[in-house]
Amino acid sequence: MQLNIMNSRAIDHIAQSKERGQLAGDQLFIDLDISEENTPPGTQLSIGKELHLRGINAKAVHSGTIRAGNTISKVRIDGQK
Repeated sequence: MQLNIMNSRAIDHIAQSKERGQLAGDQLFIDLDISEENTPPGTQLSIGKELHLRGINAKAVHSGTIRAGNTISKVRIDGQK
């Protein structure tokens, strides 16, 4: 399954209020540097210049439920330290 990940600060700026953030649809809003350098294609995230302010696309590799307040961290990419 593919999902769209967007930096939470970008939607806060666009929506101007938490209530209006839901109007952006089914996005996963995270507080993480999603720049090309920090999250190149193939990066795995564990559940959050070129800032990708409009978001990036991702694929879920494990099923589960994501809830507001969950922590997010970057998982090592094959071949990287």
